[in-house]
Amino acid sequence: MSKRFPALLDAGGPLEERFVTKLELEQYQTIRAAEVAAATRWRVYTPTWTAVTADPVIGNGTREGFYIQVGRMVTVRFRIQAGSTTTFGTGAWRVGLPVTALADPVGFAEFRGFGSGVAVENGVGDHTLTCYTFTTTSFRVQVDNAANTEVSTSSPFTWGDVDSLNGMITYEAA
Repeated sequence: MSKRFPALLDAGGPLEERFVTKLELEQYQTIRAAEVAAATRWRVYTPTWTAVTADPVIGNGTREGFYIQVGRMVTVRFRIQAGSTTTFGTGAWRVGLPVTALADPVGFAEFRGFGSGVAVENGVGDHTLTCYTFTTTSFRVQVDNAANTEVSTSSPFTWGDVDSLNGMITYEAA
């Protein structure tokens, strides 16, 4: 008979003290390590890109995103880079979230999550941005200037080939 000793194990709830063999403990640790690794891995998603009046069309540009969710906290990295056939729509832009955001945690209609970003005007310069959740499925991107203008086809500059919108946002999932 194998020797058994006490161990604190997480069985999906509070820690429980159990008597286990060394082999059982090693198997448990291997499984838990795999679960933790899976939960803390960046996942790929393709962000949607819309506008208030008429949606942009990515054409031969690229949309890429990555997110990680730990518990109910979600952090998103995104990049939208224009190509030569990209059209930019009309109205303020919205970027889709990979996981539904909490609807209204503490009485705020907006501002459930925050982040930052940069609009890169190819060969000209960069513009700093603030990202914040707007609905449970999308976020706004706003230029850090005196007018706090939302990013659109003409803000913070007239967008063209190879220009890119990049950022990161963290929010609470529903």
